Amino acid sequence: MGLRGTVQAWIGDDPDERDREELRALLDRAAGDDGAAAELLDRFAGRLTFGTAGLRGAIGAGPNRMNRAVVRAATAAVAGWLTDTTGAAARPAGTGTIPPSARAAVVVGCDARHRSAEFADEVARVLAGAGIRVLLLPRPGPTPLLAFAVRRLAASAGVMITASHNPAEDNGYKLYLSDGAQVIPPVDAEIESRIARLGPLAAIPAASLDDPLIVRTGDEVAEAYLEAVAAPRAGGARAARPRLAVVYTPLHGVAADLMLRAMERAGFAAPHVVAAQAAPDPDFPTAWFPNPEEPGVLDLALADAQRQGADLVLASDPDGDRLAVAWPSAPGAQGAPDAIADGAWRMLTGDQLGALLGAYLLETEGARLASAGTQPLGAALALLSLAAAAKLRGRTLHDAYDDLERAHGVHLTEQLNLRIPDTADVMRRIRATPPSTLGGFAVQAVTDYAGPGTGLPPSDVLSYALPQARVAVRPSGTEPKIKAYLEVVEPAGDDLAAARAAAAGRMAPLRAAVSMLLTS
Repeated sequence: MGLRGTVQAWIGDDPDERDREELRALLDRAAGDDGAAAELLDRFAGRLTFGTAGLRGAIGAGPNRMNRAVVRAATAAVAGWLTDTTGAAARPAGTGTIPPSARAAVVVGCDARHRSAEFADEVARVLAGAGIRVLLLPRPGPTPLLAFAVRRLAASAGVMITASHNPAEDNGYKLYLSDGAQVIPPVDAEIESRIARLGPLAAIPAASLDDPLIVRTGDEVAEAYLEAVAAPRAGGARAARPRLAVVYTPLHGVAADLMLRAMERAGFAAPHVVAAQAAPDPDFPTAWFPNPEEPGVLDLALADAQRQGADLVLASDPDGDRLAVAWPSAPGAQGAPDAIADGAWRMLTGDQLGALLGAYLLETEGARLASAGTQPLGAALALLSLAAAAKLRGRTLHDAYDDLERAHGVHLTEQLNLRIPDTADVMRRIRATPPSTLGGFAVQAVTDYAGPGTGLPPSDVLSYALPQARVAVRPSGTEPKIKAYLEVVEPAGDDLAAARAAAAGRMAPLRAAVSMLLTS
């Protein structure tokens, strides 16, 4: 069957009339339009692969895009896996009774991206059609609430429709298992295999949205989440804490409501919210790439922070599962007119933020965490608690991070994201011929996490140990990219500036060598 026949077969099986019409129009234009022909070829070059992050891709019709047909297929595969795993019996299509053996339940949530609510409805209908109980969260909502709800409601799984911090044209499908954690191998591969074996989509039963198996939850899940993350940080804190001046942006995403409620519940003053980015907007008009770690994305927040004389800038990514933090890196940076241009606001990397939070929690809450292992840790509230404790002693987060590096050395990390069409070929090549040196440093050991003996679930990751450095390499689960994580360690002592300069000097050739390894 040629491309035209493949497209027509897909159109005949696609459950969405709008997507069918989109493909018909594209097929008509492709006869005399090279651009339309290339677009059609790309849409049918393959299909979105279900990986460790579920599905993610551009919205549009066809198997290599995010649409109702792709969501239906993925959900049918998830339903089949859950039925086999939990023993939930599928309800015969067309009946209105709930089978006594239907023990599986799935929480379903979505963000405010284009078509997110529509895709979430499709998930609910397919799950209910398979005899699985569905618990729909209020929409739109943030991803951490979905992960919390899976455990809170004792569900077998959770599905979140979101593309996280991807561009506006994308959407995605995240699967969480009963522990509230994102799906990992081998379950992702099992679901991918089930998708590949599915028959016609028209044969997949889909219930109506008023089916008794589909239950709409209210604010009770958010209230339970707030009690879990905010109550331990409240107590008598309002009187004891110094006031923190905080600027916050949700980057046109869905985290603002829960964030503001959490801060109030924990006893922190309300932040200044960046007005232009406060409301959910699937077009992300002020954020070219709505990832708070990307250069320039926090410019509006930093400008507000200068004017406000703020202590901190906090930012959530669009689905609220990523936190970014910036602080004045030098005394007097607040309010300085050239502060942003001169780099006086310091943006933390995720590794730096994790180190700060980890050290703080171990120091202040180790016993409580050990006894309450099922409770969530709110990163923003923990960071605000750390900042308030530092300010009470006349110190800053900058001071706290300097103390960490003096005690444990400078740990400089970087990440490389290289777009490579055939990531599997790269991984095969570097497994077959491992490097003996990287950046002038001898490779002391190679660990292949795809094999046994690592103590972790098998995954397509290679790790290279170097003298006071390490590199990890893996393919992206949702995009044709190879990702490399680099770390260089330098003893510090009191001369932090020299240690940081030495670490940067070692990182540059290491970065170049890893890039060459993956692309040559």
